Amino acid sequence: MNEMEQPAGEQQEDKKPGKKSWKEYLHPGAIIGIVLGAVGGYLYYYFIGCRSGSCPINSNPWISTLWGLLIGYLLGDMFRFRKKKTS
Repeated sequence: MNEMEQPAGEQQEDKKPGKKSWKEYLHPGAIIGIVLGAVGGYLYYYFIGCRSGSCPINSNPWISTLWGLLIGYLLGDMFRFRKKKTS
């Protein structure tokens, strides 16, 4: 069947060779890393953070949480489970 013969709901999206969808970036390992990183970033602010305001990352809970989220995503992304290719 070519594109003209396919029903309207079954047409395939044209994916560019190097283009990934957002679903490929948010796999279970990355989601767990994001959640744990955000919680860890906030806990770091709460227990260790700088109260005087002189350290910009540690003195603001939003920035500390976002840094934790970013680090959690990067660490969680290392644990991507891939399907084995069969020939």
